[in-house]
Parts: sequence; C-alpha cells; structure tokens
Amino acid sequence: MKKIILLLILLCLLIYQYWFLPVPLGGNDYYSYLSSRLNEISFFPYAWTNIGGNGLGDNNIKFLWVDRYFETVISVFVNYLRIDWIIVQRIFWLFPYFVLSLLSPYFFLKTILSNNHFHKANFLGVLIFSFNTYILMLLSGGQINLALSYALSVAVLALYIRLINSSVNHQSFAVGLGIGVLSSLQILFDLRIFMITFVAAVLYLFIKFINKPALYNFHFLLFSLIVTLLLQSYWLFPLLVAGNSSIGSLNYTNPNWLSFLSFADFSQTISLLHPNWPENIFGKIYFMRFEFIFIPLLSYAALLNVKKDKINIIYLAILGLLGAFLAKGVNAPFGEAYSWLFSHVFLFSFFRDPTKFYILTIFSYSVLIPISLVNIISLLKSKYLPLKKYAGRFVIMSFIIYWLVLLFPLILGPKKGLFSRQNIPQEYLSLEKFLNSDREFSRVLWMPKQVRYSYSTNNHPSVRADELFNKTDLDEITQDLNKQEMIEKLQKLGVRYIVVPYDFNAEIFLTERAYDEKLRAKIVETLNDNKNLVKYRSFDNKLDIFLVLSPKKHFYIKNQNSAEIIAVQKSPVDYEISILSAVYPAILIFNEKFDRNWILETENKNTVQSLDENGMNAFSIVGNSKNKVKVHYSSQRYVNIGYGISIIFITLCLLVLTVLIAVKFRKSRT
Repeated sequence: MKKIILLLILLCLLIYQYWFLPVPLGGNDYYSYLSSRLNEISFFPYAWTNIGGNGLGDNNIKFLWVDRYFETVISVFVNYLRIDWIIVQRIFWLFPYFVLSLLSPYFFLKTILSNNHFHKANFLGVLIFSFNTYILMLLSGGQINLALSYALSVAVLALYIRLINSSVNHQSFAVGLGIGVLSSLQILFDLRIFMITFVAAVLYLFIKFINKPALYNFHFLLFSLIVTLLLQSYWLFPLLVAGNSSIGSLNYTNPNWLSFLSFADFSQTISLLHPNWPENIFGKIYFMRFEFIFIPLLSYAALLNVKKDKINIIYLAILGLLGAFLAKGVNAPFGEAYSWLFSHVFLFSFFRDPTKFYILTIFSYSVLIPISLVNIISLLKSKYLPLKKYAGRFVIMSFIIYWLVLLFPLILGPKKGLFSRQNIPQEYLSLEKFLNSDREFSRVLWMPKQVRYSYSTNNHPSVRADELFNKTDLDEITQDLNKQEMIEKLQKLGVRYIVVPYDFNAEIFLTERAYDEKLRAKIVETLNDNKNLVKYRSFDNKLDIFLVLSPKKHFYIKNQNSAEIIAVQKSPVDYEISILSAVYPAILIFNEKFDRNWILETENKNTVQSLDENGMNAFSIVGNSKNKVKVHYSSQRYVNIGYGISIIFITLCLLVLTVLIAVKFRKSRT
C-alpha cells in the first residue's frame, strides 16, 4: 500500500512539477490577470461589470457565482495582505486540488464499499479518479475552478450516500448541514459539477427506494439542498427578483451549440478517452485508441460476481452508462435524446458542453475497476495455487503499468497548458504600462480578439472585433474598418485604441492549424493604409497599436461637444457626475450597454430611468449651467440583500457545526 501511495505522489510530481515552483503557469483558461486588473478586484459582489458584454458592460448577476471565490481570495490576500499572486494561486487553487483529488476518491471508495477487504484496490480507484484523460485535459486547459469542483464532487456524493443510508438522528442533521456547506463551496468553484453530483445522489436514492421502499432520510436530503440554496442567496435572490436577470438571459439555450460542442462519440465516452487527448487542441478530434477499450471491459466485469454491495454496484454500473451516453451529446446512438433534454429539461441548457458528464462515468469506474481487480485476485488465489502468494501484487502492478501506458503521451511528452511554465511576454507588460498611463476612460479594440495576457481594466475595457462585427473572417473584419460608418461606430463606443496582438501561443493567426505570420502582417498593413486610423506605436514589431481619433467619453452630452463633464466611478454600479457646462434640456449619454435598471438621481432626489440610445444608456435631464447628478445601478440593492442573507446564514451554519463537533468530541472523550 505504501508503494502505491508513493507512486501516486511521484506521478503528481511528474505531471504537476511546475506547481511546486514559484513560476507563472500556462493554460488558456487559467487565471492570468495582469497586476492592473488584479488591483481592481473587489471583495463585494456587484450587479454590473463594465468589462463584460464584450467590453460594453453587462448585467453581472447571472455570473456572480462564477468568480466569487476568485474575487474574495484576491481582494483579501493579494490586494489587502499583499501576498504575491503566484503564491496565492498555489495556496488557494493548485495545492487544494492536489490534496482533494487524492483524499476525496478514497473517502468515496470507503463509503460505497462496505466490505472491500483488499484495501490496496482503493488506491487504484484514486489513481483512476485523479489521473484520467478527462481531468488531465481539463487541467491542461487551465480550468482549475472546474477541477476543484470535480475533486470535491466525490466527497459530496459520499456524504449524500452516508446521509441516505444513515438512521434518522441528530447526526443526520449535522451531516445534512455539512453537505449544504460543502456543496455551497463546490458551487463557488463550478455550479454545473454540483448539479451533476446532486443528480447522482438523487439517482442513488431512487435505486435504493426501488429495491426497498423507505424514506431513506429524504427530508434531510432536501434539508441539505435548502441549506445550499440559502448559502447561495447572494446571486440566487437577485437572479429571481430582478426582472431582467432571468436564467434565460444567459443565452445558453441555443441548440446550435450542441452539434458544435459534441466532440466525443460513444466509443470514447464509455472508454474514458477524452476526444482531445493528448494534445488538447480545441476542435481537433482524435480517433478511438484501441488500448482504452479495456477500461469498460474491466469496469463492467464487476457485474459478473456481485455478492456484496449489490445495490451499490448496480447503481455505479447505471451511473457509468448514463455518463457515457450523455457525454457524447447529440452523437449516435440516440443523439436526439440529448437534444430533447437540452430543450425541455429545466437548467439542462447549462450543459452545452456534454463532456461534463464524463464525471458520472469516472465516479463509476473509480469503484468498479477496483472491484473487478479484487475479483480477479480472488479467482487467481482459488484457481491457481502457485500464484496465491503473489496474485495481489501481480494484478495490481499489471493494472498500474497498463494505466501508466495510457498516460504516457502526457507523462513523457512536452508539457503544455497548466502543466507548463509560461512567462508573461514583455510586449504585454509594456502595453500594460502604456495603457495605465492613460487615465481617461476609453475602450481597446483587439483585432480580431484578445489573447491570454490582453490588457483589460475598468478604465480600458477590451472589445473583440470578431464579436463586435459579428464576423470571423480576418479580411472581412479589416475591410469593415475601412468604412466610415464603422469608424463612427467605434467613436461612439469610446474606442480609442486598436491593438493587433502578439499571438505568442499561436491561437489566432493560423493556416491549416499552423501559425502564419503573413496573416498578422496583412492586418497591420491594411490598418496602416486606413486613412481613418493613426499608427501609434509597435512593441518589437509583435504588438501594434493604432489610434481612433475623437472617441466619445464614458459620459457625454448628446450633440453638445463643448459640454464639459467630470465623471468619478465610486464602484462599478455608482458614478458621481459633475456637468460643468451644458445647454438644458440635455441628453446625458452613459456609454455602456443599455439596461433600464440604470438610474440617474438629481441633487433634489428626482430620478430618471435610462432610455435606449442606439444600444447605450441615455438620461433626459434639466438644470442649471452647473449640475451634479448620480448614476447608479438599481439592481444592486437585490445583490446587497442576497449577500447579507448569505453572510448571516454561513455564519450560523459554521457556528452550529462547531457546536455539534465540540459536543461529539466531548462525548467521545467521556
């Protein structure tokens, strides 16, 4: 057993070697903010973000759960305590995943298998859960929050199973409360993985009920869910109350996404082979690898000798098949079922990317494979007496070697993404310094889109050209910039800078999946020839900046170029405006995406609701030559109430859990 533990640790060190060094890491979806952006992160949640909505501002209520953990940690430990960001990453993201990915599956195996006499097989379950192609590709892409939710998922599911099987007493209340707190933490990392975990728990309850009808602590299961929802009040309350912040506004319900994002086929999902393994290039799908076909054969072989934990094993087998079926998305067989679920089942539209359901199959195989190995060992000991002494060692080592062979492309190949070191290119540090020196609000248009270290702050939000122009062809985007109406649009949007990025990761300017410098050079040449733009500067001929002349300010008076306005941002949802000279009545333009919840308040407390002015906010005001007004986002009050509920309830939960643990500890000592 000690040798297996050492093997797991060695495998971690081989794959995660850069996690233990104070160096910046890669990974496209990994947190890679420059210091200027980190300094803006607030501890308090806000209902509006002006860097969202493609840099034009957007309602943030529907995404509050996404970055709450990140924002809380950054605001306290980076901005307040001044701990280095590289150290904070490891303390609050990388090392917690490292520990949870090893402990959680072991706890799950000990929970679901009551009589697993061959304990070494439990550590093989840990190996399967922590080192499979799905989670390794997830980490390679830098999706550390999702990985943390994944690592917590089996611990949460194990607690649900214990709660369902326990007798009704005060301990059930404590476990239910603990599940609610832990599930809330899981949601902070990723809501979708919690949803999958809860569905797995409900399926377990259903199978237990079918086998032997009983309550099975159903009310405590419901209690744990209520605790979880109450702890998430900071975003659930405003989401339910604010009229324009409905779940439908997430724009996840377009079924056209399904065909595009259904990468895996059934042979891959049932074999636990990620479709992007091992290079993890988005959209590059690999063929089925024959060596992976032994994984489902070995898993479902556990059904051939079901003597103990029969219900649990049947449950896991169903869970594995369900995960494999859903993870393939709309691909055959019966892909229409996923389309129907996506269109008709509440919240199922969150799963545009079907590969999230690999997690159910991983739950299953992490237990079924160890069971099969135990059965094989028992068979060898009973049938082949010469192997009796060495059967266990032979079977376990054979499986470990097989699993390592599956992972060889990652272990021995070049390290990429979050498994690699990636320094910030000097060009982006220079751009950050340059834009920080410009204190006046303006937007930055990226041609055609941002890269990993693109500069984006509240004062200089980033705008993707491909999304703004609703085009993907580089020639069409650059041709649009030659049109006078497009330049006028950029001026109205407050775009001052156009940046052609340094594509150091070779992700944008590609020809047949290979970096093509000619594509970038062509954009620069076209912009140089554009008479409406001014070439401002270039950083080492890798990152080029162009100027749009006379962009509109964040706040301005419509059709009054001489009007002088001083705007002070108190927070993303509050502005104080001083209008020093204007002709009244006047229209004050707030240069962010229109939302009727923006309210202007005059000095005498009169309020004016925002009107739509070509997609931006406009306020009709009257007054003297000098006028002070306030502009605030009214939906923030719902966030404040919800946040208060969350803070009060988490405090109560922690106090109650502390008391219950103390009482139990005292009784045990007595």
